[in-house]
Parts: sequence; C-alpha cells; structure tokens
Amino acid sequence: MVIKAIDPDVDHYEILQEETSRKRNYIRENRKAWLTEDPQNVIIKYREGIIGKLDLIRQYGVIIDFSTNTVLEKTTQQFREMLHKRSVAYWE
Repeated sequence: MVIKAIDPDVDHYEILQEETSRKRNYIRENRKAWLTEDPQNVIIKYREGIIGKLDLIRQYGVIIDFSTNTVLEKTTQQFREMLHKRSVAYWE
C-alpha cells in the first residue's frame, strides 16, 4: 500500500488508492523476473543503495553474508527454489 502522512503525531494517514493500484500492478508484472536476476547484479544494486536489505531478500530472493556483503550462492539457490515451490506457483 502507498500511504500519505497527514498527521503522524496522531497516526492520521491516507491510503493513496491509485498509487497503490499502480504499485501492485508493477509488482505483478516484475516479480518473476526479479527472482531470476543474476545475484551478482542484485548485490551491486544493494551495495550502491538502490535496493535495501528487505528487497534484496524478499524481492530478489538473494541471501548474502551481511558482514562481507557477498552472495551466499547455494543458500540463494535453495531459497529461490523454495520461493518457486511455495509462492511463484500461485502467482498466476
């Protein structure tokens, strides 16, 4: 969801319906491709600050050693396989 802060001090926010709809469509159109992107390209995006820690994992399915910022290849492969079985199969 895309929200707009009206008055955060009193927890007053507005849901931006059109922006939320566009964002959801964008995700639907791109989520399968994100899971096939070369992990080395994804780690570059992470190192450059283009994507954050959560997107690295949940969007691209890439697992890294955060102390060295290097891709854990086997773990990434296993995680992506699990995502394909448990999530991607239901995206159609």
